[in-house]
Amino acid sequence: MLLTLTLMTTLWAFVFSHQWLISTVQTTSMQSSIPKGSLVLIHRQPTVMIRTGQVAMYKFDHRQSVIHRVVGVHTDGNSRTTIVFKGDENSDADDPVNTDQVVGSVVGHVPLAGNAVMFMRSWLGLVLCVYIPAILFISYEVNRLARTLAYEQ
Repeated sequence: MLLTLTLMTTLWAFVFSHQWLISTVQTTSMQSSIPKGSLVLIHRQPTVMIRTGQVAMYKFDHRQSVIHRVVGVHTDGNSRTTIVFKGDENSDADDPVNTDQVVGSVVGHVPLAGNAVMFMRSWLGLVLCVYIPAILFISYEVNRLARTLAYEQ
C-alpha cells in the first residue's frame, strides 16, 4: 500500500510539471504494442517533434483522446500540417488531425496498471479506496482520543 502511494505520488509529480500526462488505454486498437488497461506516460512536446512511427495522443473531441501510431505527416500548399494516425490493430487510418489536436508522444506504459486507475475513478472504487479507509481512520482516531481522555480522568 505504501509503495503504491509512493509510486502514485511520483507519477503525479510528473503530471503537475505540465510536460507530462498520464492516461489509460481503454480499447484494443493498439493491443500488439500497448495492451488495453495500460497506464500510459505521455510527454507533451511541440508537434514538429512528432515523427512517423511514433505512438502519440491526440484529442478527438473536447472530452475524448486517442492513442495511436503516426502513419503520416502531410503539409499542404498553405503550410498547413496534418497528421494521420492509425491503431496497430485497425485496418483503416484515422481521419487527418490538425497539429493543434496533438497532445504529445507516448514515452512508456505499464500494462494493467490503468485498470486500477479506472477502478479508482469509478463510484465503487472511490468508496472502497477513499471513503471506507477515511471512515476507518477517523473512527480509530476518535476511539483512541476517547480512551486517552477516559484514562486521564
